[in-house]
Amino acid sequence: MSPLLELAAFAGIMAVGQFSPGPDLILVTRTALSEGARRGMGTALGIATGLMVHAGIAVAGVAVVLRSHPLLARGIAWLGAAYLAWIAWKLVKHAGELPELSTTRSRHAAYVRGLLCNLLNPKVALIFAAMITPFLAVRSEAWWPWLLWGETILQGLVLWCLWSLALQWSPAKSLYRRSAKWIDRVFAVLLGALAVSLAIGGFGGSELAKASAVVEGSSPMTKDHWDVSQRRAYACPKLGEGGWEAVPWSEDFVDITGLPELRPGFRTRLKMAWDDRYLHVRAEMEEPHVWGTITRKNEVIFHDNDFEIFIDPDGDGLNYYEFEMNALGTIWELSLPKPYWQGGEPILGCNIEGLLAEAVIDGTLNDPSDEDRGWEARVSIPWEGLAPYRGGKAGPPEPGETWRVNFSRVQWRHEIVDGNYVRIPPHGTDLGASLSPEEQQHPEDNWVWSPQGVVNMHRPERWGEVTFE
Repeated sequence: MSPLLELAAFAGIMAVGQFSPGPDLILVTRTALSEGARRGMGTALGIATGLMVHAGIAVAGVAVVLRSHPLLARGIAWLGAAYLAWIAWKLVKHAGELPELSTTRSRHAAYVRGLLCNLLNPKVALIFAAMITPFLAVRSEAWWPWLLWGETILQGLVLWCLWSLALQWSPAKSLYRRSAKWIDRVFAVLLGALAVSLAIGGFGGSELAKASAVVEGSSPMTKDHWDVSQRRAYACPKLGEGGWEAVPWSEDFVDITGLPELRPGFRTRLKMAWDDRYLHVRAEMEEPHVWGTITRKNEVIFHDNDFEIFIDPDGDGLNYYEFEMNALGTIWELSLPKPYWQGGEPILGCNIEGLLAEAVIDGTLNDPSDEDRGWEARVSIPWEGLAPYRGGKAGPPEPGETWRVNFSRVQWRHEIVDGNYVRIPPHGTDLGASLSPEEQQHPEDNWVWSPQGVVNMHRPERWGEVTFE
C-alpha cells in the first residue's frame, strides 16, 4: 500500500479516537459554547501542544517505559485526575456564568487549560501507542514515524478548531445560553467521573487493555492472548511429479500474539513437502529492503531479520529442534531438552549433517539505493538429522503422522546511514544477556505461522500441527 493510503487509514482511525468521549472533547465543547470560537480554538491549540508530547512519546517508545513503571504512570494519572476534578469544581461553582471575552489573559487561560488537560492524562500516550504501532510496522523508512507524528498534531488542531467553529451555530448557542447552568453541571459531572476513573484506574482501566496488549507486543511478555482455536494445521504432501507447483501455500503469517490489530507489515507464507531423504521448507518473505550482517555460522541469527523453524516430532514439548537463517544464508542450529520457562538450557551448534539451506534474493542484498521484492528461505532437513528428536527413527514419517511445528519471521526496523542499513536499535544494544524470551526486550516484530499468544516461540505446546500425507 502507498504511503498516502496508509496515512489516510491512520487519519481515519485517529479521527474516530479524537471524537470519542473524553476530557479533551468535553473541554473543547464547553469552552467553544460558553466562551466562543476563538477560545475554543485556543483550547484546541493547547490540546495539540499536548499531543506533540504524547505522540513523540509513543513514536520514541517511551510509552513502554510508562507501562513498565506503574508508580510513575500512576503519579501522572493522579495529577491529571486532580486537574480534571478542579475544572469540574470550577464549573459547578460558576455554572451558567458567561465569562468576560475580551482579556488576553483569558485567551491564554484557554490554551493552558487545553494543554494541561491533555498533557496530564498519561492514557493518551499509551492509547496513541496502541493506535500507531501497527502503522509503524508498515514502512521502514526513518521519516515515516515522524510523518505520523506530524499528521496527528495537525489533524488534532484542525478538527478541534472546526468543531469550535461548528458550535457557533445559532441554535447550539441559543440552547446553551438558555440552559447554561444545567449544561455546565452535566459537563462537571462528566469531568468528575473521568477524574475518578483516571485516579482509580490509573493504567489499569478496561479501555487500556487492548492498548497495553499492543504495546506489550514489543516488550517482555505481561499478557497472554493464547486460545487453542488459533492453532493452525498443514497437510504436508510428498513431493511428486508436479513439483513445488502442486504443493499448497500455508496461511499468511500473523503477529506472534495472534492479535488481529497487530497486522504484519509484509507478507510471509511457506510451503512444506517431503521425500524419502528430506523434509523440505520453502518460505517466501515480502521485503522491500533485504539486508543482513551476520556471516558467522551459529551466531545468534535473530539479531538480524531472519526465518526460523521449530520442530517437535513427538509433540511432548521436550527435546525439540530449532533452525534460523538470515538473508545472507548464515544459519544457526540449536536444540532444547525442555523450554526456557521450565529451566531448559539450549544446546548450541547441534548442526545436522547434510542439511541444505539457501537464501534466494529477489532484488539486491544490502543495497539501500533500490527497493527489493523479498527473499526466500529454502531448507531441506535430512530425516537422519531429526532422528535424535523422534526416538532414533531415521526414515520419513508414516502417512497420517502429526508433528508439532512452527515457523517464525523476526523483522527489525532500520534506518539508512551513509548508504548502509543500520538496525533500530543498532547491533550491540543490550536487549538481555539470556536467550530466554522472558528475559529479553523485544523491540523487533515477530510474525509466525501459528500464533503463540505471547512473544515467546518456546511454548512448543502451542505450535501448529503438520500432518504428513
